[in-house]
This record gives sequence, structure tokens and C-alpha cells, in this order.
Amino acid sequence: MLSRKKAVTTFTRHVDKLRYMIQEAIPVATYEGRPYGIRVTVQHGRLGSWQVIGMIDRVAATGRHVTNVTKGGKVKKVEELFRASRFEPEQMASAIREASMQIIHI
Repeated sequence: MLSRKKAVTTFTRHVDKLRYMIQEAIPVATYEGRPYGIRVTVQHGRLGSWQVIGMIDRVAATGRHVTNVTKGGKVKKVEELFRASRFEPEQMASAIREASMQIIHI
């Protein structure tokens, strides 16, 4: 593991004067040992009310931490990944829809 000083030095040398935001790592759910991320699409409906119109999961490629399909990630159905993580699919999907709607109103 790199020391903090060595990590900063290495990072600075590679990014030069570019600006980046660094996010602290958080524990994530995994599928077959690979992290996955859920993308939720929320839009205004015809009558002007917000609604969740879709949820999609992407699983990182083996040995990767990003779920981008262009980086080898795979699209999976949310139900499959919830079951693999021992989540009850309908309950988890409902909780995510509810949280998404709450975020819209913040």
C-alpha cells in the first residue's frame, strides 16, 4: 500500500495542473466479487410530476472498480443483482424509487 505522501506525489506528477475531484471510497454491493452501480432515471411526466422511468445496473469488469460498459462493464437486470446480494428485489427496487423521488425534492 502506498503511503499518503507517495500517493500525493504520484497523483500530482500524473495530473499536472488538471482539476479532479477525489471521492472517498465507500463500501459497495458486489456481484460475483465485482462492484455494481445502479443508474436511476427520473423525469417529469406529461402532467409535470416526477416519476422514475427506469433503473439499470452495470457490473464492473473483473479486476476493475468502474462499471462503465466502455471499460468492460456489463449491463444486468436489477432483480438479478439484488438476489445475488441477498436483497429482496421488489423491496429494494421500491426503496430506491422512493429515495430517488426524495432526492428530486431536496
